Amino acid sequence: MVLVAIGSSRALAEDTEQESNTAAAGEDTVIFDMVWYPSIDGECNPEVGQDEPGRAPDQPLRGISIVELIELVNEEGSKIQCSWVELDGYFRIADYYHYRGHLYDSAAEYYFSPSLVYVGSNSLWLEDFVDPTIRRTELITGDIRVVGQFYDLCREAYENEAAGDETSIMLFGPCHYGDAYMLRSVTLLSASNEPHRIIVGEQTRIIVGELVAPQENWPQQRAALDALWEWAALLREGREAYWTEYYRESWDDPYAGQVEEYFQRDIADDDSWEAYLTDPARSPLRNAGDDIFHHPARIFLPNDYEEESGRSYSILACACLTRDCEDRWPVFWEDAIETAGYTVCVELAPHGGDPGSWRWARR
Repeated sequence: MVLVAIGSSRALAEDTEQESNTAAAGEDTVIFDMVWYPSIDGECNPEVGQDEPGRAPDQPLRGISIVELIELVNEEGSKIQCSWVELDGYFRIADYYHYRGHLYDSAAEYYFSPSLVYVGSNSLWLEDFVDPTIRRTELITGDIRVVGQFYDLCREAYENEAAGDETSIMLFGPCHYGDAYMLRSVTLLSASNEPHRIIVGEQTRIIVGELVAPQENWPQQRAALDALWEWAALLREGREAYWTEYYRESWDDPYAGQVEEYFQRDIADDDSWEAYLTDPARSPLRNAGDDIFHHPARIFLPNDYEEESGRSYSILACACLTRDCEDRWPVFWEDAIETAGYTVCVELAPHGGDPGSWRWARR
């Protein structure tokens, strides 16, 4: 039996007929329709009345939490779809499709909510900012207030899926994994001046941490620290030098044309984490100067790391941005690679199949 995927997103729909005809040959061929749905189709018109809150950006629904907003979606007769809402929340970066971030009711909701089985069940995806000059690194792990248009992406996506037949499958986009509640055309109203607020502390690490320190005299410690300092030095050379080195070993790849496309995209992206780290005016490394190479540094392993397992693990290497980071090292993986309040960290992966050789990966 042959399974043939037919893409049904807006981007792929035009190829459906051609691929369907190709797949039709052979009685054992089963065609399944991939519902690929990263964003709502066309306009999203509020279902509320002309004078009701939620009708427009300057007439938003106020005084509601994110969790309460999500609960309204499933209420019978709810008119929340496509309404404009004003929300306060805790911001985290997202680099999935074109989305810019996640918004939670609070830091506690992000870290400790029992609904965190899948990101999206208690948070909103921020699809885009009206102001293209907004830099997410200035907002991450801070409290922000925004206005945007709310919609349940999966409500329309499932309708799109149901319009097919029993062979339709939600294979791509956030609705494949669970819920996807979106906020688009987002206007930032205010932001706290305390970004990079994360949970740290060695006692916390013992209780809930994802990261553990390697055993004393871990044989790969020196090689991993060398890779950390190589990465830090490269950041200081600027964005183009950074990405040139990152892609250096990919130019002979069979997909070199696509690599060039990715390279140019990364060079042009002013809002990436790497753009932040390589910007001499904004980088958290700027105040440390050459002293960064003499600051404390640590290696962290995932808490399921097993030296003799034969598995290939990524690890984290972190440098302190000051001369003392006692009890300020990250305890969660995402905090380590998405924030730079006390430390700056990089993910390292085994290089060239050699577990004793490490190379930095993109965030």
